[in-house]
Amino acid sequence: MHILSSDNMSIVNHTRAMPKRMTPARYRETFCARLKNLRESAGMTQKELARELGIDKDTYAKYESRSLLPHHLIMPVCEILGVDAAFLVSGQGNTSPKTTPRPLPGRSSAK
Repeated sequence: MHILSSDNMSIVNHTRAMPKRMTPARYRETFCARLKNLRESAGMTQKELARELGIDKDTYAKYESRSLLPHHLIMPVCEILGVDAAFLVSGQGNTSPKTTPRPLPGRSSAK
């Protein structure tokens, strides 16, 4: 493959393999695992996170096992868990929490 050089003046041969596109099934699998890992890292149970989101525990559980999180819940989940939305969605970028997870009522924020 030929691409324009960084100086935009010449064409260079670029032979590095492009990453393969992830299948939808593989994306769903990695997203669900990432969501579960982030929740566990925040020290929360599925029930606690579901309550914070205002949804049923069984509904939340399916987001960690087989279904993608609805768009309207992505930012609330990120705020509650204290993570970057780009990392939650793509698995790339800042892997460390951007903020401290929000403490739950009646629960110490220390682990």
